[in-house]
Amino acid sequence: MGFGYLFVGYFFLIFFPLSRVDLLPNLAVIGCMFMTAGIKRLTFYCRDNRNFKRAEISLVMLMAVSVASLAFDIAEMCGVVTDSIEVYIDPAVNVAYAIVCCIFVFTLFCGIHKLSREVGLPTLAKRTVWMMTVTVVYAASEVVSCICSLVLKLSELPSDEFIMITGYLGLFTFLLAYLSIFLNLALLFTCYARICLEGDEDMPYHEDIFDKIIAWTKRNK
Repeated sequence: MGFGYLFVGYFFLIFFPLSRVDLLPNLAVIGCMFMTAGIKRLTFYCRDNRNFKRAEISLVMLMAVSVASLAFDIAEMCGVVTDSIEVYIDPAVNVAYAIVCCIFVFTLFCGIHKLSREVGLPTLAKRTVWMMTVTVVYAASEVVSCICSLVLKLSELPSDEFIMITGYLGLFTFLLAYLSIFLNLALLFTCYARICLEGDEDMPYHEDIFDKIIAWTKRNK
């Protein structure tokens, strides 16, 4: 139904946290392309579920932020961006990503919540509510952390307490970003494994790429 594309695409969002430590350029735009394919399938098969259509619109905004972040990373690597400009652009991109990602996850999981209840998966529906809560907490933490970091960079004589609070808040936000990503990935994989099209329930099971990855992981433990 499109959950496989969503799972693969959402995995690429790990590049947003990684881009902060200058390890790799932000390649989240690739994931947005995969997720677009998945969302289009969901909107086709679940035409009465308007939340998936809202998620498709918010995904366009997430792709725009991803493109801007990638362009900023490339400009930074080429030495085009100065430190004075980076002070303002970096937190602005992070805040924009957190807000847009929160909107995307919220609308997508609202659609999954409705779909899960329709197909008789109440436990999965409850998990979507929990993950929406985690994502909202992450977005709020990201916004506060970026504001504190910007104030810290612009302050001439910041207090030791403010420096410590900003550092701990940044670490908490960084870890929460990864936690929300991997928990959301687990939920999307559950959707992929348990939600199918009407009439496909009794069809014989066919092994796909995800089963091969899991089997390879088990063999190499």
